[in-house]
Amino acid sequence: MAEITASEGGESLRDAAEEMLENIFLRATDGDDFVGVQCYTRMHFGPDGLGPNDPAVPVTQMGDERWPQAVEHTVRRAAAVSGGRLWSPRTASPPPTTPRRIAFVSDALRSAHRCLQEGIDLRGYFVWSLLDNFEWHLGYGPSSAWSRWPRALLSAGPSPARTGSARLPGATGCRGGCAGACPRVNCR
Repeated sequence: MAEITASEGGESLRDAAEEMLENIFLRATDGDDFVGVQCYTRMHFGPDGLGPNDPAVPVTQMGDERWPQAVEHTVRRAAAVSGGRLWSPRTASPPPTTPRRIAFVSDALRSAHRCLQEGIDLRGYFVWSLLDNFEWHLGYGPSSAWSRWPRALLSAGPSPARTGSARLPGATGCRGGCAGACPRVNCR
């Protein structure tokens, strides 16, 4: 989700974008135990469609506004549209430059806290991500991980833990002794 705003003349396009991008899915959660909200940025609509980012707001590596206040807006709107069940907002954190990351997460947590003070049933907050992931249109270029890891680890094959577990009867890597209860296909 995003905080979707409109300048004069863009209100109907903003409303249509909210409906097509988010509200239709929020209403489909009726009866679910909880709704997880992923919120990343703010979008602007004008009379001619999607507008540019606010030049006064820094942008992420993805080119979106770095807007931690989106947590507050999206949680409120999602609660209103879906009926206010459990919430687990998730945001991407900025690159691993400590002062920017601390400021972003602090602002996002303050936004979440304001929602709690208003009585919204907000059950958690997640920051993406422990490890970098593959962004479909940018590859492994953007970095928002809290931990670093060598790319060479992406080679295929069993991990040492899996290989070691093969020696334990009844373990996932079982090679007998499971009395047919092994979860592995063709373990023998």
